[in-house]
Amino acid sequence: MAENLSNYPSIKTTILEKSSHLIAPLDEDMANLVNNVLKRKGIDIILNNGVKDIEEKERLIITLEEGKLEADLVILCIGVKPENTLALSCNLEVNPKGSIIVDKYMQTSNKDIFALGDAVTVKNSVTENLCYIPLAGPANRQARIVVNNIVGKLTSYEGIIGSSILKIFEYNLAMTGVNEATCKANNIDYKTIIISPNSHAGYYPGATLITIKALYAPKTGKILGAEVWGKEAVDKITDILATAIRMKMTAYDLEKLELCYAPPFSSAKSPINILGNSIVNEIEGLVETVTWQEVEELKKMEEYCILDVRTDKEYEAGTVPNAIHIPLDDLRNRLNELDKSKTYLVYCRTGLRSYIACRILIQNGFKVKNITGGYYFYTILNSEK
Repeated sequence: MAENLSNYPSIKTTILEKSSHLIAPLDEDMANLVNNVLKRKGIDIILNNGVKDIEEKERLIITLEEGKLEADLVILCIGVKPENTLALSCNLEVNPKGSIIVDKYMQTSNKDIFALGDAVTVKNSVTENLCYIPLAGPANRQARIVVNNIVGKLTSYEGIIGSSILKIFEYNLAMTGVNEATCKANNIDYKTIIISPNSHAGYYPGATLITIKALYAPKTGKILGAEVWGKEAVDKITDILATAIRMKMTAYDLEKLELCYAPPFSSAKSPINILGNSIVNEIEGLVETVTWQEVEELKKMEEYCILDVRTDKEYEAGTVPNAIHIPLDDLRNRLNELDKSKTYLVYCRTGLRSYIACRILIQNGFKVKNITGGYYFYTILNSEK
């Protein structure tokens, strides 16, 4: 709605959000990508501030938890709740939030009644717990299952992983599987990795960055969830990862996938292959990764130093405060400038050169961690600071 309203120059648009970030299923760090685009398009965003009251005078007076706003129009986009009137009238069992409880055959507590779609509670295929995720794709599959069961062809619904996609101006955002909040709530052991490869071969015109955040099981590399952002190929990449989650594939499987390649469409090493390589590198001990959020805590300790291995030109355009700068091409000749009693948190633009730098340093007896997401993601996280 905000995007459409912003197409009219005379309409000033503000999004109010009670939580800490936009788009609830999205992790907060990835939500910064959304915020940046919306603000660049002239849309104001107010976070961590819910609406308490709306009073109609000459204009609408919106009382927030903190402060007030005036507006000519308020549009409420506050989620979905199940329509269960018929179910309750039939005395069907519902959960505390009102969605209808069904078994794997989509049968309700009354075995002669089936239910499906936006009104039902289903199993999350990753957590194995019941959840409520109203989406059109799963609803259609549930309809086929219900019809099969009605006519005697016993068919079960195997669960949901919540694959979804939306357009935000010229960008696309897609999600599948679980996010960090869900992993924490369900005590699922996980690690995250962020890569930003090109959408297709860099030497072919029009390549743009795609940012992929993946959650995986740290011991096995099983893919648990993913969030993907970019201008092109977002749906293709997310669909592959959704398939991987559905089939319980690991990073080792992603490494082996043979995917379509020609310069206008992808790279010889697909972003999916790169993601698999990156996860396997960590599992097998070639490098340890840390997030920028973890770096914020580590850099307070004397034994940690931040190392920037980008080029001089990149460094001059902007860097992380107090980072040591040694370009990757100079690193082998300048090892004497580094202290082996320290642990170096290494970054480049997106993570590839810093991985190579980490391997060089490890082979020469240094302690290192590669910062996932690189300087590109650092600028996203710190765009308002």
